[in-house]
Amino acid sequence: MLQYWEIAAIPVVFLLGSLLHFTYDWSGQKHWVGWFSVSTESVWEHQKQLFFPSCLYAIIEFIWLKDGLVGFWTAKAVAVLIGIIFMICGYYAYKLVIKRHIVFCNVLLLLVSVAVTQHFSFYFLEHQWFQSGLWPGLGIPILLLLAVIFVVWTYSPPKLPIFCERKSQSYGMLKKKK
Repeated sequence: MLQYWEIAAIPVVFLLGSLLHFTYDWSGQKHWVGWFSVSTESVWEHQKQLFFPSCLYAIIEFIWLKDGLVGFWTAKAVAVLIGIIFMICGYYAYKLVIKRHIVFCNVLLLLVSVAVTQHFSFYFLEHQWFQSGLWPGLGIPILLLLAVIFVVWTYSPPKLPIFCERKSQSYGMLKKKK
């Protein structure tokens, strides 16, 4: 049953993540929608496409499976972190080779990153990683911290290239709107 859930997550998370690229503009650029949607064209903002749909799917999965899932949230948190790192590294790797931004590559990279995330999630849960010691209690705090970081850095990100919007060379949602 677990394997089914992890495989089924790939198209669901990918489609939801793809929609999150547009929801900020579709909302008329409402600030609260920017908390969980791509609100600028920075590399960092695109990580929301993986993070928030993965968390939503994990909530549904947890409710459905609920029994015997010690360490579930930690497995999900670590898998999402791996997926985010994979997506960032993949973006910079293809940019290094191709020397330009290609939308198809970004879409494909999101799909592969979702698959990587789900692979690690299944692996960690199947092999019962994170089930002893302090590990089981770390997942939810890690995910909540990441969610807060996404919201805060939507408005006031560090001045690093990963947070710089490609076209306007600005940082954060508020600076973009000026």
